[in-house]
Amino acid sequence: MTTFKKDPTASPRTAQPTMRIPSTGDLALTPARHSGQRYLCLHRRLRTVASARVHAGVAHAENRSTVLPEVRQRGGATGPHCHLIAAGFPTGTAPSGVCTDASANHAKVEGVSAEIDQEKRASARAAAAMVEAGMVLGLGTGTTVAFLVPALGERHLDVTSVATSPATESAACASGLKVVPFEGIDRLDLAIDGSDQVDPQGWLVKGGGGAHTREKIVAAAADRFVVIVSSNKVVDRLRPPVPLELMAFGLDVVRRVIPGIELRRAPLSPDGGVLADYHGEVDDPERLSALFDATPGVVAHGLFPPTMVSAVLIGRGDQVEERPINH
Repeated sequence: MTTFKKDPTASPRTAQPTMRIPSTGDLALTPARHSGQRYLCLHRRLRTVASARVHAGVAHAENRSTVLPEVRQRGGATGPHCHLIAAGFPTGTAPSGVCTDASANHAKVEGVSAEIDQEKRASARAAAAMVEAGMVLGLGTGTTVAFLVPALGERHLDVTSVATSPATESAACASGLKVVPFEGIDRLDLAIDGSDQVDPQGWLVKGGGGAHTREKIVAAAADRFVVIVSSNKVVDRLRPPVPLELMAFGLDVVRRVIPGIELRRAPLSPDGGVLADYHGEVDDPERLSALFDATPGVVAHGLFPPTMVSAVLIGRGDQVEERPINH
């Protein structure tokens, strides 16, 4: 196990979501340090602001759902309104007298969230330290990558980046990174991304933010794919749901062939796919992955095999465990 010491220059943890989504007023304010960057960033930012906010909202909601079980396990107020309040929703959403212990539960959830964010930040900064000048990078999507992007920006390296979502592209531009379209590039030196689950063999479940199709393309194109997670993402075995991106054409045929698919109430993917989740068993990820791959109409799925992963950086408190994946 390789241990990284906490970076003393890391900024203190804040309780709010870490990724700043630029407003249209930022269009004339963000400097472009690299030739050609201004056109790409400014041309795309106006059309990606709304989409970026959608992705950030999904990521924030994912954080809330992650910590809800902690509230239930530790006891306290009862009833669905109490869990809403504990997850950070306004106290006015609960009827009077229902959530007598809501404030205490809210404090507990904030404590758990602070610890998770600390681990995400630690793993992200460890991955940022792997980046060298001149590299062509693939940047993933999600709450852990939201810590990675500013950490890369702080290093002021001459690197070229490919983003897997409008949200990541916008955040990378705001951090001064050179972002280019994934065109005319046939390989990447390094891809860095988070994961919803990591099992002992190195299988991943990804795609909670709906970007798994592009994330898989980027990971497959990279010489090295490094995964950054907090300790709560490490599991003994993979569990549903598994994110899917589907063709709209023939959608009901796919749902008949693979029972257990539920469509998301979400916008289409950046590439026009229908986002969904598979809620069946995931006992044999290799077999399930093969089923998804063999089913026409499934554009991509969120099962990433160990053969695609070079290493997993796991935040544990203020330190990081590096877990190499043996292929």
